[in-house]
Amino acid sequence: MIGFIIGTFAGGFIGVTFMALCVASSKEPPAPNPTQGRMVYIASPYKGDMKRNLRKAAKYTAGAIKQGAIPIAPHLFYSAVLDDTDPQERQTGMRIGIDLLTICDELWAFGTPSEGMAREIEIATKLNIPVIYHSEAGGRRETQ
Repeated sequence: MIGFIIGTFAGGFIGVTFMALCVASSKEPPAPNPTQGRMVYIASPYKGDMKRNLRKAAKYTAGAIKQGAIPIAPHLFYSAVLDDTDPQERQTGMRIGIDLLTICDELWAFGTPSEGMAREIEIATKLNIPVIYHSEAGGRRETQ
C-alpha cells in the first residue's frame, strides 16, 4: 500500500513538474480577447427588404462568432416561425427578443436603428447593458 502511495505521489510530482516545464518553455500566451465568451445581442433592421436584412443579420452573427462572442439574434431565429406582418406574432417576437436582451453582456447595433432597434437600445441603456454601434464600413462606437 505504501509503495502505491509513494508511486502515485512520485508519478504525480513528475507529471506536474513536466507540465510546469512545458508551460515555462512555451511561447507567450495569446493576448486576451475581450469579446471571448460574451453574450452579445445583435440588433439590426428587419422590416423593409426582409430577405436582404436577414442575410445581413446572418453576416453580423457570423462576425460575432469569429470574434469569440456568443451572438443572440432573435430576428434571425424567430423570423422562421413567426409572421412579422401579424401584429400579435410581431409583438411575441419583440417580447422574446427583449427577454433575451436582459441576459446579454452587450448590444451590438448595426445600420440605422429601426423602430424595433430603438426600443431594444432604449431598454439596453436602462439595464446598463453597453450599446456598441457598428457601421457598414466596419467602424464601431461604444456608448455608456
